[in-house]
Amino acid sequence: MATAFAAAAARPRDTAERRFYRYMAWLMVALVFAGFAPGWFLRGMVPSPRPLAPLDGAVVAHGLLCTLWLLIFWTQTQLVSAGRRDLHMRLGVAGLIVAVLMIPFMYLTMIHLPQRMTQPPGVSPYGWMALPMGALLSYTPLAALGFIRRRDGQAHKRLMLAATLVFMGPAMGRIPLGPPSPAMFTASQVIGLLPFGLLFWWDRMSLGRLHWASITGAALTSAGAAFGVGLMNAPGWISVAQRLPGV
Repeated sequence: MATAFAAAAARPRDTAERRFYRYMAWLMVALVFAGFAPGWFLRGMVPSPRPLAPLDGAVVAHGLLCTLWLLIFWTQTQLVSAGRRDLHMRLGVAGLIVAVLMIPFMYLTMIHLPQRMTQPPGVSPYGWMALPMGALLSYTPLAALGFIRRRDGQAHKRLMLAATLVFMGPAMGRIPLGPPSPAMFTASQVIGLLPFGLLFWWDRMSLGRLHWASITGAALTSAGAAFGVGLMNAPGWISVAQRLPGV
């Protein structure tokens, strides 16, 4: 009887938790679609606020892998809500494969940026490489730590959410919030970090404290964004970028 009462008491919290991650998944899908629709999802069907470079193989692979990652995260939240943890664990294997493949293609896309000339006014082609480098440096440890801590449900879901939130900055950077400039792009990166406020709110509501995985995710993602924004026009970074393998 005591066990039954305990299960009944826990059920509302479980339902609210599943609802929170499901809503977060929908929010990220909406932001990514809004940002990348002109250049990727609806390319050629809707006007783009900035010039579009031709798509090469590395960019197409990168776009497909990032789309798969987002869809896998969204699907995982639906499976957990439906109580299908068996399928959730199986799909996690596909997520691991996608995560491993994303890393080299994020790098390949980055080193091709100087040839694509897609940087905003006031930023050099090599300086523009700092943004994807920052995302790469954030995403890699978060995804790796999320898979390592997959047996720790509370940490795992927060780390996977944080790894996906890494891409909110690039998505917001493609939404025309104002005239293109380094200052406006910096503002878009800050806006891309705001969903972490929702995660912190949920931690306080559900745990009464901030979870270490939420703090780690926010710290790494913020550090990656600061790396990109802070080094875009730094001569030292431009010199390093010109010497990266494959550039």
